[in-house]
Amino acid sequence: CAMGVHTHRMPFDPPTFTRLLPTGCSLGQRLEYHASLSSTMTAARELVGSEGGASLHGAVVLADEQTAGLGRRGRSWDAEACCSLLFSLVWAPAAAGPPAFPELVRLNLAAPLAVAGACSLVGVSSGLVKWPNDVWAGVPPKKLSGVLLDYDGREAAVLGVGVNVLQDMS
Repeated sequence: CAMGVHTHRMPFDPPTFTRLLPTGCSLGQRLEYHASLSSTMTAARELVGSEGGASLHGAVVLADEQTAGLGRRGRSWDAEACCSLLFSLVWAPAAAGPPAFPELVRLNLAAPLAVAGACSLVGVSSGLVKWPNDVWAGVPPKKLSGVLLDYDGREAAVLGVGVNVLQDMS
């Protein structure tokens, strides 16, 4: 990692992750894990294109490394291997088109709050949401996480989340 921090880590085990997932709903029950991807959002969109959004509701695409990640306004979100938490969630709204917008706005606003809350649970208590889609932490505050929602207007939205874990935030 850019910070020069190298730790011994256990390889990611998707079956164990799914078994330990504390949810009774469909979120995360389907997991597509990749050691390296250009973008978890691109991979999730490709899944929606090939399988349809409704059948993928709650599916998660997770990668250890992202080489061409997507950010707001055409920016990139690249991440070295094993330095960030990188995933995208497929969300099939209850209604399609404009009627889906209120549901998707709630999802987009809830996601950075959830990231800040999860970071607090693991000891990053300084995490604050910088609206609409970032989480900043530290003194002075630096970007810890970014969230991006993309909706195709028909079947499904893809919510991309990147959390800097061992990335150099300077």
